[in-house]
Amino acid sequence: MSDHDAARGPVAAVIAALAALLVILLAGCGGATGPDQPSPGPSAGHDHDHELPGAPDAPDPATAGPDVVAAQALSMMFTWQPVTDPSSGAALRRAAPWLGGDLAAAASSTQTATPERPDSRWASWRRSGDVVTATADVDAGHIPDTPTTAVRLVTVRQQTLHSGGDTTPLTPMRIEATLSHTDTGWRLTVFTVTAG
Repeated sequence: MSDHDAARGPVAAVIAALAALLVILLAGCGGATGPDQPSPGPSAGHDHDHELPGAPDAPDPATAGPDVVAAQALSMMFTWQPVTDPSSGAALRRAAPWLGGDLAAAASSTQTATPERPDSRWASWRRSGDVVTATADVDAGHIPDTPTTAVRLVTVRQQTLHSGGDTTPLTPMRIEATLSHTDTGWRLTVFTVTAG
């Protein structure tokens, strides 16, 4: 095995894991109750009549703390634009400025993170011109940070914005986010869905 093939292994594994996670998440999405809150998700380049939440003066990834990085990364990773996105993996690329480690490598990969068995709702959302937006709320309490690592518990809430103006909330997710401090600031390097 060449060094190139060995290096591609972890990236391919991350992409496969993300694709599998997104298939599971899409399959498990259903109605949910809970307050709707504004999202710090992306706002440019959308493919619909809705304005995507998000401020044009978003924080700088180089100076943002772990809470902001976790919220920005996860809200962007779980905001999908099915009309223009080939799969939910496109959102990973949009979140790249907030990612590190294997997640950053997967985001910059030329491979497309397309689930082998895409959720049928993706095609339906695309046909309808719908968008799925996400908000990410970081819990107030957490274990103490080290100089190089921070762990945050985050609730991610998605909702489908229908082209007619209605919205449908999806099942919230609880995510454990691990962040690493790099030369360019804090970055999300690992996330695990613990519920949802």
